[in-house]
Amino acid sequence: MMYRRSLPERSLAAVFLFTVMAGAAFLCSCSDHESPVDVDGTTGSNDTYEVQAAGNASGKEWTFLLYAAADAGFMFNPLGSFAEHVSSGSGVDALCLQDTNGETAKIWYIDGDHNTVLLEDIGEVNMGSVTTLSYFLDYAKTNYPAERYIISFYGHGGGWGGACNDMDPEFGVLRMDDMKGALEGAGGVDLVLFSAPCWMGALESAYELRGCTDVYIASEHESFYAFWRTVMGSISEELNSNPAVPNFELARLIIDWMEKDRKSYAPYGGMQYLTMSAIRMDRMDALRDAIDSMALAYLADPARLMTLLESVRKKIIYFDNTSITDLNSLLVCLHKEETDVAMRARLENVMQSLADAVIAEIHLPKYKDIGGLTIFLPDEATADILAYYVHEMFGLDFVEDSHWDELLFALFPAAGDMRHAVKGDVPMPYGHMFQ
Repeated sequence: MMYRRSLPERSLAAVFLFTVMAGAAFLCSCSDHESPVDVDGTTGSNDTYEVQAAGNASGKEWTFLLYAAADAGFMFNPLGSFAEHVSSGSGVDALCLQDTNGETAKIWYIDGDHNTVLLEDIGEVNMGSVTTLSYFLDYAKTNYPAERYIISFYGHGGGWGGACNDMDPEFGVLRMDDMKGALEGAGGVDLVLFSAPCWMGALESAYELRGCTDVYIASEHESFYAFWRTVMGSISEELNSNPAVPNFELARLIIDWMEKDRKSYAPYGGMQYLTMSAIRMDRMDALRDAIDSMALAYLADPARLMTLLESVRKKIIYFDNTSITDLNSLLVCLHKEETDVAMRARLENVMQSLADAVIAEIHLPKYKDIGGLTIFLPDEATADILAYYVHEMFGLDFVEDSHWDELLFALFPAAGDMRHAVKGDVPMPYGHMFQ
C-alpha cells in the first residue's frame, strides 16, 4: 500500500518490452483469416488531436468496438475474422481500429452485409499509446453515439503489466493505468473484452478498470482469438435482435457461447489453456477489502504464512509462472491448512467476495478450484518482480489501495534490495514464459 519505488527507466523499458511480447509465440496459432494521433511512441501522452467527423451518427443502442493492435509480430489480421462474424444492424454499429505490420492504422465500419467500409486512415500510429486509444474512443462516441458500448482488445497481454504492445514507429504498450485514463476520459464503456491478450484475467488489471466499465472479461491463462471467433458473431446477433439485453446478462451469455462453441475453435489450437471469466466491477472494492483484511492479519506473522505457503505451493494452480496464481486456488489451499479460526473466516470472506464478483467463468477440468481471477504471488525465484509490481510506472491502484504488496515484501524482504535493479538484471515480469 503506497509502496512506490523508482527504478532506472532504461531497465524498465527493457522489462516492459519483454513483458508484452508475452503471447507472440502462442497467438500466431490463431490465424483466421497524416495522422491526427501522436506517433512519438510514448504512453501517457498529453498531445491533443481533432476527431474527424464521419457524418454517420446513428444513435443506436450499442456501438461495438475492436481495438486491434496487430503490429507486434506473429499476428494475423483480426479485422477479417471480426467482419466475417460481426455486422452492424438495427441495434449496433460495429467499428474496428486495426494496425497491422507494414500498413497504416485504419478505422473501419462493418456494415450489415459484413463488408468493411474504410472510415479513416490515421497513418502509422502506436497502438500502445494512450493517445491512440483515446482517439478511437472519441471518434466512435462522436460519430457513432450509442446508449451502451463494448470495446474488445486484440493483441499481446502481460497481466497487470498491460496489453496491446506495438513496435512501430517506436515501442509502446497500454499499461492498465493508460487504459483507465483513456476509458475514463471517454466516459467509460459497458463491457471490456480481452479477445486474445494473455493473462489479463488478473485481479490487479480488473481492479484498475473498476470505475470504467460494468463488465470485464478476460482469461487467466494464455488466450487466443480463436476462442472469440464465433462468439463475436453471437454478440452481434444478440445486440441486433435483443438490444435491451442487460450488461450482466450479456456477460453470462458470452461465457455460455464460449462454452458451447468449443468444437468450433478446437481446430485452431489453444484448448489446453482455456479459461475465461466475466467479472462485475461493482464488486471489486468489496473484494479488495476482503483481501486487505486477510493481508493485514497475516502481516502480524508473515513467517507463519510462509510456512503455510511452503506446504501448499505444489497444490496451488499457477499459470506458466511461479508468480501468477489463481486466487481461489490459493485460498482453498490455505484454508485446508489454516488452523486459526479467525483466519479461516477471513479466507472464507475472500472466497465469497470473489464468488460474488464473478458473473460466470469457464475452465478445463484440470484447473480444479480456480475461481476467475489471478493474483500476483511470487516465490523466491520470482520475488524480484516485486520491484516492478509496486513501481509508479505501472501505477496499479490495487497496490495503492491495499496492503497486499506490503505482505509480499514481508514474505520476501530481500526483494526490497534494489541493487539488482541498479545493475539492470532484475528478472523481467513473467520473463521466463516468453523465452
